[in-house]
Amino acid sequence: MSPSSRATTRVRRTAGQLLRCALIVAAATSQAVCGRDRPAQLPPQGPALLLAQAQFEQTPAATGKVETTPGAARLTIARFGAGRWTAEVLEDPESNVFHKAMPFLVPGEPPGILTIGANFAPIPARMKLWRRMPNGWQGTTIASADFGSRFNRFRDIEVGDVTGDGEPEIVVATHDQGVVSVFRKGHVHQWTATTIDHAANTFVHEIEIADVTGDGVAEIFATPTAPNRVERRVQPGRIMMYTFDGAGWVPSPVAEFADRHAKEILAADLEGAGQVDLFAAIEPPPPGAEAPGQRGPGVTINRYRWDRGTWLTAEVATIAAESCRFLRAGDVDGDHRRELVASCGRTGLWLLRPGAERWPTERIDHASTAVELATALADLDRDGVAEIYVAAEDQGQLRAYVWEADGFHRYELMEIPRDVMTFGLEVVVDPECLR
Repeated sequence: MSPSSRATTRVRRTAGQLLRCALIVAAATSQAVCGRDRPAQLPPQGPALLLAQAQFEQTPAATGKVETTPGAARLTIARFGAGRWTAEVLEDPESNVFHKAMPFLVPGEPPGILTIGANFAPIPARMKLWRRMPNGWQGTTIASADFGSRFNRFRDIEVGDVTGDGEPEIVVATHDQGVVSVFRKGHVHQWTATTIDHAANTFVHEIEIADVTGDGVAEIFATPTAPNRVERRVQPGRIMMYTFDGAGWVPSPVAEFADRHAKEILAADLEGAGQVDLFAAIEPPPPGAEAPGQRGPGVTINRYRWDRGTWLTAEVATIAAESCRFLRAGDVDGDHRRELVASCGRTGLWLLRPGAERWPTERIDHASTAVELATALADLDRDGVAEIYVAAEDQGQLRAYVWEADGFHRYELMEIPRDVMTFGLEVVVDPECLR
């Protein structure tokens, strides 16, 4: 039996059935937070998952139709402790979506959770640092911005040293006006922004930070494209690199596409040899809309390797899907080699095993689906093999995939309410961020 079929053989676990060790349990859904209900204050112990979300309210209109409107931005903190998974919900009425939430541990700043949000104009997009206070979570605005469009949207964020001075910076990307900005730290809660790119009518979907050139200073990578549309159409895009020269950031293209684009990129050293490569999930245009000489349907996974000042491009895999919004790297099957996990929307979860040229692809599960299909890898049970955590919204479940003797097994951790959309999934290992 192939791993892809084994992934769905044992999926109906109850709350009392443990995984390989007592750390991960299929949680009782009675502890999940649905709608605006709240559990009691949770102790900040054990690992956690951060689900950056939007929630929607449906109200009958005078026309007889049901109108859907966004509510307050929602962050679900899913935490393991006392033998089960429980959830705590943080809401921010100053934003109508959290596009990402991540642990924030920066010298000179109190630890907490960093979020980016979006709003209808003229309400600005906001970046906030959240800390648990005696009366609950309190957010401090680090930055806010009005980009002069219909929407104000911070879309992605990463934290890392991109100047080589030993201090971390915050790199943010936006939709609508194609802004890429670097925030450099001043005093506590004071960050100064430098815009390093800006293009009207442009969506930037993803930021990656990594030293791909091997010069000791991390580069910034971004994925600008033409705007998203409800109807699928040709959407050209680029992959950009920004290199710090001591005074500012110099832009240069990694790849350009006339009829397709990449929303998702990942910088990773899969071979363990110290060579960090850039991987991109290239989403295809609608059938029949391909540019002359271009490949047709399917998401292609490209590897970009820096070699003495030039990019060596290799198409390593093709997935039978229209979109891929998450690429994650880790050893998920216990073979002591790192694989790629690709989350491909409505076609499910895929495993890519690196090879010499073309990489074999296996579908882990076709029955975990969502528009984004937010995914994270983490070895929370500390057995040396990473688990795969997935926000499968179409099935209303936060799930874990665990490699066991006979392949992947799927576990239901907690429910995701049907009126919620998950845009990001990150892991918190250091409990200081949750105290």
